[in-house]
Amino acid sequence: MEQEKKLRLAAKEKRYGVSRGKGSPGQYSTGPASRSVESGGTMRERGFTLIEVLLVIAIIGIMMLVSYPNIKNSLETRGLENEAREVLSTLQQAKFQAVKFKLNHRVNFDNSLGYWVYFIEREVSFNNWVEVPGRLRKSIPNRFTVTINLPGQVLIISPLGFVLNYSTTQHDISIQSPNIQRQGQPSTRTIVIYAGGSVQYTKSA
Repeated sequence: MEQEKKLRLAAKEKRYGVSRGKGSPGQYSTGPASRSVESGGTMRERGFTLIEVLLVIAIIGIMMLVSYPNIKNSLETRGLENEAREVLSTLQQAKFQAVKFKLNHRVNFDNSLGYWVYFIEREVSFNNWVEVPGRLRKSIPNRFTVTINLPGQVLIISPLGFVLNYSTTQHDISIQSPNIQRQGQPSTRTIVIYAGGSVQYTKSA
C-alpha cells in the first residue's frame, strides 16, 4: 500500500510540474512547466496587439505620403544646384589653367549627342585646340533645360584671364528645372560671365 501511494504521488507531481523540496515533507517547489506558463503569461501581457501594430504602420504611411513631395523637391533642388556649380567650377578652372600655362583656354559646350557635354580645351598652336588631359568630360542630365548663351557655344579665356570672345548680348549660361518650376519656387540657376573673366551666380524663377 505504501508503495502504491508513492507511485500515485509521483504521477501527480509529474502531471502538475511540481516536485518535493529538499526540506520538510509536504513542501513543493515550482517545476519548469509552471515557470514556463508564468513566463508565457508575462510575454503576452508585454506584447503589442495587432490593432496597435496596424495603427503605427498607418501613421508612418501617412507621414511618408505627406512628406514625399517635399523630399522629392529638396532632392531636385540639390541636383540643380550641383549641376550649376559644376559648370561654374569648370569655368573657373579654365581661367586658372589659362593663367598658369600662359595659353588660351576655352570651355566647349556640345549638344551633338542629344544632351549637353562640356570640357576644357587648350590652344597649343594657332587655332589648334586639344582637350586638356586628365579631366573627364561632364554632362548635364536631360531633365534640366539648358541655355548656352555664348558665341559659338564656347568661352575663350586668355592667359591674362580675360574673355576673348566676350559679347554684351551673349555672356550667360542658365539651367532650369521644370519640376521645381511647377512647385512655384526659383527654378533657374544662371551664370553670368563678364569681360574680365569674373562670374556671377544667380537664382531666379
